[in-house]
Amino acid sequence: AFTGHCVAVYYSTAYTQYQLILVAGILSWKFAYRAAATEDHLDREAMEESSQMCRAALETALSRLPLHMLPTLETLQALLVGATYAIEAAKPSRAWEMISKATEISQALEYHQMPPPDRRTGTTEHITFGIFAMTYILDKGLSLRLGRCSNLRDHDISSFAHLNQGLVSTRSIFQRYMTLSISVARLQGETYDQLYSASAVALQDKMRHSRAQELLASLWKLRDEMRSLRVDGDALNQEDSVMLMAEDVTILSLATLILRTVRRSQDAVEATAYRCIDVAREALEGHRRCITAIEPHNSGTLELYINWSLLYTPFAPAIVVFCNVLETGDVSDLANLKIFVANLRHRCDAHPS
Repeated sequence: AFTGHCVAVYYSTAYTQYQLILVAGILSWKFAYRAAATEDHLDREAMEESSQMCRAALETALSRLPLHMLPTLETLQALLVGATYAIEAAKPSRAWEMISKATEISQALEYHQMPPPDRRTGTTEHITFGIFAMTYILDKGLSLRLGRCSNLRDHDISSFAHLNQGLVSTRSIFQRYMTLSISVARLQGETYDQLYSASAVALQDKMRHSRAQELLASLWKLRDEMRSLRVDGDALNQEDSVMLMAEDVTILSLATLILRTVRRSQDAVEATAYRCIDVAREALEGHRRCITAIEPHNSGTLELYINWSLLYTPFAPAIVVFCNVLETGDVSDLANLKIFVANLRHRCDAHPS
């Protein structure tokens, strides 16, 4: 299908704006990945130049998107490419605009009620399910990032009924990781709804504490299931291992965000407040391990990690640990904070926007 889009864009004048977005976006990522992976200086420069050219074409195409769009699979794919690009360009509000439209189209196409694919399902159904899953994941993550109500409500979705079977019920590592990502996204949405929405903030501290404990129980259970993926150690390559390590950082960051809602003014939860600091420290330590695992390889993987694990959703551990340093004068955490700041500086140098 992608080859067909490329042929239409490069050898025809009848291509759609959505095809141009798909081709320009995917090629920009492919060239950037090749540039980061190659050791040849001239080859790297050529790949980077091609990537920048495709990014410029993508930005132009995105700026011309109409307000009213036809509800088609191609439109939905183009919006996901645009939202992903906006996230990586540190423009979450722009990403929210596109993912909001994507959720509208996915519901118009009834993707939220399609049965989960299995081994007997055709390729098209697997692609459609994956696209809706990505729409769901981005919608929930950006909801928490921007403090807005999610566009996709869980009680309207039947496509993810198989998630209740847990991660181990699926065989493929990729399927397990997709299931994990959807489950984390669901908890991100519930965290906003139950702890950070306007109605949740107005609740009594005792009620918010109870909700926080329930969310944490679900999150820790999910983390335990994620660790079971590493049992198949021989099946995991370097990228798979880094991917799971990055997901663990995301889970710990979400746990920190949940624990932050427990106010220290309550004597009964004073220990929980200190536990928040412990989880935040573990997240920063996990971040350090991720950086150590990534750096010997290529900068493209490092940039992906920073974009999606640190910038895509709120990375509360850094704030929690930094505030603890100011309050207690304990400087033992400064080493991990220094690594965190250095990584963000690297990201800013690469993309000043």
